[in-house]
Amino acid sequence: MNQNKLDGHDNKEKMPLGKMCQTANACTEEWQLIAMSYCSLKDLNQSRDDWIIIARVIRCWECINFKMNNDVFSIDMVLMDEQSNVMHGTIPKNRVPKFRSQIHEGCIYLIRNVRVIECDTSYKPVEGTYRIQFLMTKSLKEIKEPRVAIPKFYFKFYVIHDLDNRSHDTTLLSDVIGILNGIGEIQEIISTKTHKRYIRLETITISLWGKICDEINEVLKMENGKAIVIIVTSTNVKEFQGDYL
Repeated sequence: MNQNKLDGHDNKEKMPLGKMCQTANACTEEWQLIAMSYCSLKDLNQSRDDWIIIARVIRCWECINFKMNNDVFSIDMVLMDEQSNVMHGTIPKNRVPKFRSQIHEGCIYLIRNVRVIECDTSYKPVEGTYRIQFLMTKSLKEIKEPRVAIPKFYFKFYVIHDLDNRSHDTTLLSDVIGILNGIGEIQEIISTKTHKRYIRLETITISLWGKICDEINEVLKMENGKAIVIIVTSTNVKEFQGDYL
């Protein structure tokens, strides 16, 4: 199967994150000391609950229970460190109120008191054995220093024409990229009090749910007569009447 990994860097001069956090303007003295003992994501395991990491939130989303009045049952994210290691992170429902306003997609954080748990066996957004779970005792500090050696995005694309091989594999979700050549009207799903919308990327149809149905309108405003390339992450591939969604 053809796969393509894409990560994004800016072109500014970089410095190691631990050294960066020891500079006078980056963190307080306490956080400078913490930054000296941070670990790579690939080194995390279940042996302790006090790991310290520095990572960028490259993707962040709410997991919604459409059958329970669109209740948020977790906030999930993909984290990446300066070595381009990626890991799934989760904020459970009871901790969402504490962390919702503190976590922002694209930002870099120094995080302490990290718990590591086993990944679910299906529907994983990235490959890996473990994922990070936020504890109530977790502390985090945004690092606003611009010279940071962490990519801004990461995708592992599956070629559209090969998605038929993914239709029965629920272990890992699929990132896809393609030219937008069709978009449907927003449909109201009465039974779950949410919205649904179909878009067409080349030869496949993708179902969008919830807030993203409206967000794609902003993409259409940028069309200006040119082809629009769309990236859709963490898709679950299913076959329906010979098509893949």
